[in-house]
This record gives sequence, structure tokens and C-alpha cells, in this order.
Amino acid sequence: MEFRTLGQTISKSVNAQDVTDEYVDLQLRLKNAEALRDRLVAILEKAANVKDTLEIERELNRVREEVERIKGRIGQLDKLIAYSTID
Repeated sequence: MEFRTLGQTISKSVNAQDVTDEYVDLQLRLKNAEALRDRLVAILEKAANVKDTLEIERELNRVREEVERIKGRIGQLDKLIAYSTID
């Protein structure tokens, strides 16, 4: 839609931020974190004692949190990319 035809333009400002590098980096970090999470799950299934199990669980929880944090940031970037503002 051509907004300029609806009234008088008082000012115009265009701002853009390229998030391509961050987005690509996050996608790669997510892939690596998910692969590590899967390896830790496989190692956990073979844990021989309680001490090892607890250590693996601790690391697995850390990696799961990292996966969720990365997914959250990717979601934020997706929303920023999808929206623009016209005043």
C-alpha cells in the first residue's frame, strides 16, 4: 500500500540492522548444542555409577538450557525480521 497518497509526509526515517551473521551463527551453535545434547544422552544411558550419572545430568541440563536460550534468541530475531513499523 502506498501510504504517501493518504496524507502529507512530515518526516521519513529508515533504519535497518543486518542480523544475518548473528542468525547464521545461532543456527550453527544450535546444531552443535543439539548434537552435544544427544551425545550426552547416549553417554548417560551407559553411566556406570551414581557419581558419573550426576555429572552427566548436570552437563546435560546446562546444554539443554543453552539450546533453549539459542532457540529463544532465534525466535526474537524471527519476530524482528517479520515486523516493521510505520508512524
